[in-house]
Amino acid sequence: MNSVVLNFAQIIFDASILEIFLSLTTGAKLIIENDVALIAGQNLKNTIMKHRVSFAILPPSILESTNPHGITSLEVLMTAGEPCTDTIVKKWGVISKLYNGYGLTETSVCTLASKQLLPGQKINIGKTIPNCSVAIVDRYGQLLPCGIEGQIYIAGIGLANSVDLSLIHISEPT
Repeated sequence: MNSVVLNFAQIIFDASILEIFLSLTTGAKLIIENDVALIAGQNLKNTIMKHRVSFAILPPSILESTNPHGITSLEVLMTAGEPCTDTIVKKWGVISKLYNGYGLTETSVCTLASKQLLPGQKINIGKTIPNCSVAIVDRYGQLLPCGIEGQIYIAGIGLANSVDLSLIHISEPT
């Protein structure tokens, strides 16, 4: 296997768990670099190119500040932590399979993942991963129709015990 996973998230962030265990469970090489090598822009681009990274999870603001021109190894890229934009899909969706993820530390890293994002298509946070369920509700706990802003309620076996997620606000439709 020639897969190479970039460990971008610091160990204190839940995304690092996905990066680390993805590598461990698939036999992929895990690239752990210093903070300077991961600075958005030319440093990050150089790191991706130097190690021929094939999978990465990166925040949209980092992608916004980095030019993907010349990166040929990146097969799968997931955005997370911030809303993904059309600009990012146009820039990065043409050089890799781009996905959008959403999840909280309390939900064991990821709860929702989109299908592959393509330029010109509507960006969303996708559907629930297995063993999770999500509902968008109003302030009274009543279900809202698709596309309406509300609060997100998450349930499933990956949810931490004694966590009240009712105060989380989400504006992206599922």
